[in-house]
Amino acid sequence: MISSNDIRKQFIDFFLSKGHVFVKSSPVVPINDNTLLFTNAGMNQFKDIFLGKKNIAIKSAVNSQKCLRAGGKHNDLDEVGKDEYHHTFFEMLGNWSFGDYYKKEAIVWAWELLTEVWKLPKEMLHVTVHTSDEEACELWKTETNINHTHITAHGDKDNFWEMGDTGPCGPCSEIHFDRGVDFCNLKEEEKHECKVNGDCHRYIELWNLVFMQYQRNNDKSLTPLSNRFVDTGAGFERLCQVLQKKTSNYDTDIFIPLIQEIAKLSKKTYSEEEGLPHRVIADHVRSLTFAIADGGIPSNEGRGYVLRRILRRAARFGRKLGMSEPFLYKIVDVLSEQMGDTFDEIKTRLHFIKIIIKSEEERFNRTLDNGLMLFQDLIRNLKCNIISGKDAFLLFDTYGFPLDLTKILAYENNLSVDEMGFFEEMEKQKQKARDASNFKMQLTEVDWIVFNKELKNEFVGYNCERSEARILRFSIVDPLDSLQIDKTTVYKNEGEHNNNSENENLNIDNRDDSPSNTLIKVMIDKTPFYAESGGQVADKGLIFNDDTEIEVFDVQKEGEFLVHFGILKKGFIEDRIYTAQILSKERELIACNHTATHLLHGALKTILGDHVQQKGSLVNGSGLRFDFAHFSSMTTEEIQMVETLVNKEVRKCTLLKINDKNIDEAKKEGATALFGEKYGDIVRVVTINNFSIELCGGTHVKNTGEIGFFKIISEASISAGIRRIEAITGDAVEDYMRVNDQTLSNICHKLIANKMNIVEKIDRLLLETKTQQNEITKLKSQETDRFIDNIVMNKIRMINGIKLINEIVEVTSTNELKMMGDQLREKLSNGVGILVAVIEGKVAILTVVTNDLTEAISAGRIVSELSNIVEGKGGGRPDMAMGGGKAIDKIDELIKHIPKLF
Repeated sequence: MISSNDIRKQFIDFFLSKGHVFVKSSPVVPINDNTLLFTNAGMNQFKDIFLGKKNIAIKSAVNSQKCLRAGGKHNDLDEVGKDEYHHTFFEMLGNWSFGDYYKKEAIVWAWELLTEVWKLPKEMLHVTVHTSDEEACELWKTETNINHTHITAHGDKDNFWEMGDTGPCGPCSEIHFDRGVDFCNLKEEEKHECKVNGDCHRYIELWNLVFMQYQRNNDKSLTPLSNRFVDTGAGFERLCQVLQKKTSNYDTDIFIPLIQEIAKLSKKTYSEEEGLPHRVIADHVRSLTFAIADGGIPSNEGRGYVLRRILRRAARFGRKLGMSEPFLYKIVDVLSEQMGDTFDEIKTRLHFIKIIIKSEEERFNRTLDNGLMLFQDLIRNLKCNIISGKDAFLLFDTYGFPLDLTKILAYENNLSVDEMGFFEEMEKQKQKARDASNFKMQLTEVDWIVFNKELKNEFVGYNCERSEARILRFSIVDPLDSLQIDKTTVYKNEGEHNNNSENENLNIDNRDDSPSNTLIKVMIDKTPFYAESGGQVADKGLIFNDDTEIEVFDVQKEGEFLVHFGILKKGFIEDRIYTAQILSKERELIACNHTATHLLHGALKTILGDHVQQKGSLVNGSGLRFDFAHFSSMTTEEIQMVETLVNKEVRKCTLLKINDKNIDEAKKEGATALFGEKYGDIVRVVTINNFSIELCGGTHVKNTGEIGFFKIISEASISAGIRRIEAITGDAVEDYMRVNDQTLSNICHKLIANKMNIVEKIDRLLLETKTQQNEITKLKSQETDRFIDNIVMNKIRMINGIKLINEIVEVTSTNELKMMGDQLREKLSNGVGILVAVIEGKVAILTVVTNDLTEAISAGRIVSELSNIVEGKGGGRPDMAMGGGKAIDKIDELIKHIPKLF
């Protein structure tokens, strides 16, 4: 079997023989590139060449690039280990042409390597081209001997690559491998057809050949580039799977040594069915090792926080294999032996990597046990199947639980998590931190560096997404002592400005090394940025010119003025002309969700009644939240009726009518005021057919059809008489439905059922389980009854005239302990019973007191005092109480202390 090291070497050697220059992989933690969380593609290190910012030193290159995708847009973290190909860390084999060769050579060489060097069966290879790329299609037909029926054309989604909203782009040609019908995960579904770029797992993409020949302009038009580039990327792990004839990436020699080491450490044999923890740990150790080797450190912010999440996720899966002590660092040696010769940074920093990982594991283990105890207490007291955002944030803030870890625990207990509520709590904490700092975000003369004392904000964002603007004034928000910079380094004084007294005597520093990443707030004369209002979040974007760039992340109203909060990414603040540009795609998503909120409000009034009143809302690019007054939970039928009504209006593609009117006139027409909005004499009225008419200052779609589709994902109570609906639109609905459909298919597969009879099958299984559980409970009760009879007859002792039974018992749950306590109290007259057990690695204490003694003796007091001995707490009613602690080694001390209580 060809090894992974040989595959990598053969790829590089092949292109060296074609005149390419080997370029070492850039670090997985990007250098001087704050646009990337991690290096996530082979082209990252050549980006400045493609953008024309860097001279072309070599004409063609080849390498294997280390990549990490675990945050932001490219986030595969939750999928790792569940299938055979998702990873956080992977290698991307690539060859590049910087104005040298083009499509013909790229296609011919790729085909030659795959079919002549690696001998892949030609009949199993398929290629795709862009629908407009007749040149590539013809080259595949004339320059290779591929079966012409294996060439298919596809649209922009699958076969057009773009660096971003603007910049170099072009068609691409992908090479796929047919693994056979046995790999189809949807073959049991009616009407399913296996095809390239389809939904099933039969065809696997091996290599993408990107032909960069256009420049995408701001107006979305395409202009031919003066230099044409080739950028290819071949998935190393997938190539190894195919060339080594394996069914999964995890079965290749890339992962097997790591998995074997995990099995050895855990003493848990690996199998495909039971090996999810092994796969997750193997993947995550790779990510951590390479990231730390390249300068990443686990922390609470940015890249470091992603690494901390990865480590804690791996440690949590280690617990599933019975490993509660640090173990991840022990696996790094195996990885170093595997890949240290290719990537020598692992070997040279091996000791450091292991120290960092081990210390992080130890830190996490110290908090995990307490967090798990809190989690168990939390779910024990849940009154529904949703963990609130407040509780999820408590786990995060107090015990260091990342949200995805809480989601894993919730999933294991058939629960869900209020993620939007979690982020609300996080924002509250951030606001408290801002409020507690030494500065105030207020519009006061002393805070601002003033270029123009006239304050005339004009919002132009209803009609345009960018505008020319002048900065009127700005302020540095960061506390200066923590930044260790002077205000004078942030801006240049060119000419006389109307600066306030604080700025009059400043010695202006005109250095070119301005402090980057400084938090500032800015007021401009004309802005396309929508300020947070009426439940709609603010726009994000840039304020920039040739020398300066401010990344705007929030816009707030301070009195009558619009204040932009942003990060000064480069340059200085000057009294010059700037361009203010919002993120168009984000605005589109927000607009879809905002208009959907209006439709939802109208549908709720129609279905539930005119008593429905909006009590709050949140509209962002991810979805919408709508709080409303209603006296009871909505039925399934009511939710479906609301969805149907909203989607009916969406499909009408109704043009929205938006007019400015006198507020009294608008109210006479039946316009509804939006929650939290303040209105003047002239108001903005948004009308959708005869279905909805509301006063609203937000941004909206031009016609309802742009929403695409509307889906309610939750409906619940948030307080007495107030309900909350969370919903999504457009592409988010597609993703949601796709996940649900896949989940249902997986359930059907596991239960050997189909979608038509799955409910019947589950009901039957539940009934069988309930019957068996009842029988088990009955048998346990009988066994417990005999046990209690025995200790009542043989274990009673008299302490100061009181019958006392204290016994160490073996039970598997607190419920079983409570059942034992109930039976003991029934059979004990004029006495006290104290039962002690070890449950899930902790001491559990139950005390019962017969009714005739509760005035003199409290079960709660007894449990509280005994729990202190084992480093815990407890309490309860006078007749029955529970408690416990973590100090198992102090059980003997606890037992000896019991007689002293009476």
